[in-house]
Amino acid sequence: MISGVYFTFFIGTFSQKAWSPTNPVRFNATSENIQDYIQLNYDEATQTAIISIDRDGTSSSQYDMAEYLTLANIEKSVTLDELLQNNQIVF
Repeated sequence: MISGVYFTFFIGTFSQKAWSPTNPVRFNATSENIQDYIQLNYDEATQTAIISIDRDGTSSSQYDMAEYLTLANIEKSVTLDELLQNNQIVF
């Protein structure tokens, strides 16, 4: 799986009308089980947040969680719920 680093990532309310990179990953997640497909781990020491994905969810063993994207220069703790509520992660 290809992973990358995204610098100057904005944390806050996101408008669907604003530009955003296209996400090539598709999976059958719902708001009730999204944590089975996506995890976010924030590291205060390095000020990075790593987004990992599991393409078939944790209930299946074909794929495992794999690092997908590193958000750099994140000065405060961020959670997956925060990014979902801001529509910065859309599924």
